[in-house]
Amino acid sequence: MKTQVIPAQITTVEDKIVGSLTFSQLLLLLTPVALVALIYAFMPPLMELAWYKVGLVLSLSLPLIVLAIRVRGVVMLDWVQLVGRYVLRPRLYVADKNDPEGRQVPRPEKVVHPVSAKKLSKPPRLIINPTAASLRTFEYQLSQKQVALRVVPTAKGGVHVVLD
Repeated sequence: MKTQVIPAQITTVEDKIVGSLTFSQLLLLLTPVALVALIYAFMPPLMELAWYKVGLVLSLSLPLIVLAIRVRGVVMLDWVQLVGRYVLRPRLYVADKNDPEGRQVPRPEKVVHPVSAKKLSKPPRLIINPTAASLRTFEYQLSQKQVALRVVPTAKGGVHVVLD
């Protein structure tokens, strides 16, 4: 089945409700109409025009109308929200605990093992294919203390087996 990637600008399209107005713009423009009706009907003198009502209606309606305007394809309300979040964000700098700037980092001391500090006189053989007879002989020599067996750790975590 063939699939296609949908670009982000297509998935984030706002729905147009009336003409070129989106739901948020329509809500911002209808709010002053409702305010005008409430102020005209319920403030004294009831159902009559007064100068203070005109001033109150203009002071409440003008900001809402300005917030409904589109700037660069974005409703002005979204710009105000963006700036508000930026201004109200916390301004604490949280330092990274792994940042070595301005602090003393304890350095672990190197542990020197006395066995690994000695240099081996001969490099050990890497591949040994013992036979059954040589293993019996070796086991007999170990039991009679004719040969000493020593295990030396290496720097990379391995071991060397040394026969003295």
